Amino acid sequence: MQNVSKEIYRKIDGLFSGLPQIEPFTRVDLSAKGLPEINMVVFESTPDKINFVLSRYENDEHGRPIANPSFEIAANPTMKTANVVTYKDHHYFHEATTAPEEIGTMAQSKANLLLYTLLGDLKQTAKNQEVHAR
Repeated sequence: MQNVSKEIYRKIDGLFSGLPQIEPFTRVDLSAKGLPEINMVVFESTPDKINFVLSRYENDEHGRPIANPSFEIAANPTMKTANVVTYKDHHYFHEATTAPEEIGTMAQSKANLLLYTLLGDLKQTAKNQEVHAR
């Protein structure tokens, strides 16, 4: 799981390189990166820990925006790792604890894999936006 945590951090750092400098309780507008449906809010930012939420928004059947999915992420810039703390979609809510063995390795791995996939999708979307903007 350590390798996935490092890969997640690498992807986060590539997409949001200024993350360690963002003040706590700041909402980050990602539309300039071609990601208007993505919302990010930083809750805590110290040299050893950045806690933030990354959500993708879509409209429900009534046209209201809902977060689907939403990840709370704890990143460690010193160790260059990041892990899902909570995961939520319109069917499921999963809360991780600081001790992964309490939630089970499979649950933590699944949440990290979902985040890893989303970050890859975001990177591709941002690249596509750059190509179309030229």
